[in-house]
Amino acid sequence: MRILYCCCFVIIFSFTVIIGCGSLVSFNDEYRNIIDNQLPLVQFYISHPLRLTREVDLDEKAVSQKNHSVKIGNTKKIIEIIIPKNTPGILKKIEKDTLYIQFEDISDDKERVIPFKKRILVDGLNDPSNFIYEFSDEKVVYGGDIYKTKFIQRDLLVEEKDVSIFTGDSEKKIEHYTPKYIYPVLKFRLYEYDKFMKEKRKVTGIKLSTE
Repeated sequence: MRILYCCCFVIIFSFTVIIGCGSLVSFNDEYRNIIDNQLPLVQFYISHPLRLTREVDLDEKAVSQKNHSVKIGNTKKIIEIIIPKNTPGILKKIEKDTLYIQFEDISDDKERVIPFKKRILVDGLNDPSNFIYEFSDEKVVYGGDIYKTKFIQRDLLVEEKDVSIFTGDSEKKIEHYTPKYIYPVLKFRLYEYDKFMKEKRKVTGIKLSTE
């Protein structure tokens, strides 16, 4: 019975470790400081959906790539690019505290990257794990064109004492909400970190001198 219990514990523990290693976590400076020279080998993911849109004239050439769509109006058409949640991406370049990530294959020489900039989570806390990489720009140059960005929006419940944030709202309410944008951040899998850590700990050994 005891042996069976131990076997069950080992199986459950192993399954938990596998699930934990495969889950996505926010990429922060604690991880970057250790694997910075290996960043081009890391598989990144986007935490939330991102939508890029731009208006063009009706006679401009439409796109037909995956995750691209065209909406036609009376005088304009809107080109829309959607990057779904958990879309994998790779690092293309680094500029100071900005990581430029590519999420789609390209067939031309135009650069299609999203700039994720370093952002502090809690003011005053100077710990590397407190710095993540987030995209929150209102516009972005993508494939040589300027696109407007659209993020997920949720209504955040606030208390009555914070009602002053609602401009022009003098009516008393029990509950109040304010819109909040959910900006996408970079994520990766923990086994990527473990893989590089294991490589850093690998040694060749020491042989006895034959002299």
